[in-house]
Amino acid sequence: MDVAVALNVVDHTEDVLTGGPDRAGGLIFEPAETVRAERVLPVANITPFRLDVEGRRVIFAEVPAEVMLSDAAFVYEAQTQHLQRLYAVDFETVVRLTEALPDPAKLIFVHSTGRCGSTLLSKALNEVEGVVGLSEPDVFLDVRHREPFEDPDYRDDVLPVLRGCVRLLCRPADRTWVIKPRSQVTAIADVLHGLYPEGKHVFMYRSALAFARSWARIFGMPLAEWTIDDESLALRSTFVPLLKRHAGRPEDVSAARFFSYFWLGPVLNYLDFYAKDVWDATLRYEEMTADPRGVLGALFAACGLPVADVGKALKAFEKDSQEGTSLSRENTQSGRVDFLLPEHEREIAAVLSEFPGVGSPGVVLPGTLGASEEGRVG
Repeated sequence: MDVAVALNVVDHTEDVLTGGPDRAGGLIFEPAETVRAERVLPVANITPFRLDVEGRRVIFAEVPAEVMLSDAAFVYEAQTQHLQRLYAVDFETVVRLTEALPDPAKLIFVHSTGRCGSTLLSKALNEVEGVVGLSEPDVFLDVRHREPFEDPDYRDDVLPVLRGCVRLLCRPADRTWVIKPRSQVTAIADVLHGLYPEGKHVFMYRSALAFARSWARIFGMPLAEWTIDDESLALRSTFVPLLKRHAGRPEDVSAARFFSYFWLGPVLNYLDFYAKDVWDATLRYEEMTADPRGVLGALFAACGLPVADVGKALKAFEKDSQEGTSLSRENTQSGRVDFLLPEHEREIAAVLSEFPGVGSPGVVLPGTLGASEEGRVG
């Protein structure tokens, strides 16, 4: 009999990224009763939440049937806020019980640097009839970061599990599904392209200074007060690999350098995969907000969506796409103080100049829809 283990949440932690045998997504849990796996996997409101790669389990989250994850600014946050029960199901059982399920009829991945309007874009696409968006389901993040992803044995082991999770997240399968993972997942965009070659793969970014300014508001304090210790540096290096250059030297990592590396990771991934013909469309926040109808029209054409429906998508531009979350405009204004000072801007420019493929904070990446040639690289 295929089984699932029900899990009781016993505590919470602010560390939402680190997983383990007794924790995932900021939740600390312990095993309760065992139930048949078939009582978990076919249920629409029980969806993949996180992966326990070391324990070879998928952690599922049950939420009330009326909660629509496609309406949430962030899937992981909605799963946590509305959580009724967690379940753990081993990899082999997930693969076996999802083999007969269909892949989504049409799949669009929206990768990004983060803080660039990608949630807004996901919501805009979600306005179109027959299109359903999921913003930041974290099974993709766990696939990327829990083991050395370059190990082919690990890929062969975990990718069928990820495919099964996508089938469970994207129900009913006869829709166009838009998945916007966290920014760090851009590092495996080429793998997702290989897994779903018929899908569409989009990248979105914005000026590095605007990105840093947005994050500075989230930090909510003068950047000179921001510090990082050895433990935090080691943890963040998992998600921002460029930080490994400073292993054992946290005093070398200023807030401005951290922002630079955070932005650079997905951008360098983009440039690498651009040469491999992974991308179907590329957007920059500055062009999308200056000419949303024109840029979305080009995106719809590139992704095989009906261009006549662009007007419906524009409705999303009328509201805060992250309303009700910790990253909403209301929660990141901090008195509308601009914590990114000229000296921080100069430091960011200096860091980016160390990377010839990028060069400057206002770089225009090759393939960017609606962009002029000024500042373009590649």
